Amino acid sequence: MIPADIRAIIAAIGLAHTSGRNVTGLYDHAAARHLNLTASASGTLVNAIDLDRKVKFSGAVPDIFDHGRNSHIHLAGADGEYTGYDHATQTHVTVRITENVAAVYDHSAAVWAQYTA
Repeated sequence: MIPADIRAIIAAIGLAHTSGRNVTGLYDHAAARHLNLTASASGTLVNAIDLDRKVKFSGAVPDIFDHGRNSHIHLAGADGEYTGYDHATQTHVTVRITENVAAVYDHSAAVWAQYTA
């Protein structure tokens, strides 16, 4: 299972990459709380920071480096549809972006998580 904080970062990166706008926080619907994170994208280059844990994520889609876990997240796609793989947990993920909402499906847990920017 992908940790909830990593699912949120994946959602933020997908939102930033799809919209071309900076993401400055997300609302996690399952946890009913606001998350303190940022994400930006310029072309294929992406950067994100989990401000609570002080962990950086950077790279170029599809290869994003998780500096906190010293691992990669593969996230390929465009136009709001992404498939990916979290190397640290060996888990596949699907991301669907609709306007300012990201839905993230964790294949190992068989669960959707929804985030609003």
